[in-house]
Order: sequence, then C-alpha cells, then structure tokens
Amino acid sequence: MKKLCILFLLTLVLRAGFSQKQVAITIDDIPNVEVFSRNKFSSPLLNIINAIELPVAIFINEGNVYKNEFVAENKKGLSKWLNSAYITAGNHGYSHMNYSDTTLAAFEEDVKKGALITGEALGRGPRYFRFPYNSMGKDSVAHQQVKKFLKKK
Repeated sequence: MKKLCILFLLTLVLRAGFSQKQVAITIDDIPNVEVFSRNKFSSPLLNIINAIELPVAIFINEGNVYKNEFVAENKKGLSKWLNSAYITAGNHGYSHMNYSDTTLAAFEEDVKKGALITGEALGRGPRYFRFPYNSMGKDSVAHQQVKKFLKKK
C-alpha cells in the first residue's frame, strides 16, 4: 500500500510539473513573399496555424512586401496574418537592419517604418519587437538608448 501511495504522489508531482511548462512559437521575417507568390498568394503555414488554432507570435519585416512586383497581393497576404485570431504581431524592423552596424537614428527610423502596414491593419502599432540578428547594439550604452526608444514607441 505504501508503494502505491508513493507511486500515486509521484504521478501527481510529475503531472503538475509537466502542466507548468509552456512553449512560445515565434516566426521571424514575415511575410515571405517569394513563398507566398509561388503558392498562388496563399499561405499554407497560416492555414495550418488557423486550422489547429495554434497561437503564434510573428515578427514582421514590412520591407519584404516590396521585394517583388506583387505589392498589393503581398499587403493582402500580410493582412491575413495580422487578422488571424491566433497571431500576435511584432515588429522586426523594416529592412532587418543590424543595430550594431548603424546609428541609433537610422535604426529608429527603420523600426518606425517597419510598423506602418501593421499599424494600419491592427489600428495600433505592434507591442513587441525582436532585434534582427539578436543585436541589441555595440555596447550597454547603445542598448539602453534603443531600449528607451522602444519603450516610448
């Protein structure tokens, strides 16, 4: 009986431990306009996300919209991502600029430019930002400066 109780308690502890784990699924560099145009302006990945009701955070490079001749279709495709109930939108800069390779002013402009279409579609700017290349600047001073800008933005 003692072994059975220990086994039962161990099962409860393990089950409680497993239920506390969470995973965040994120996708960078949306929209991928080359794949979108090859798929006849459809997004199989977004279709799967919607079908299985999977919450996903996307980080958008709005400059990608202008990478080919299908700008209107690309904007509509990005809007489909933004209008999905399962998508949380974040900014990844307009041109995927590496903050360590530029000035704060240039980086700020790239971030602002990278939220125009998203802001129109959502009625507000994105609440999240992911640094391209995970580069938060050349040093802690640069990081604090951009952090201050992003908090205001």
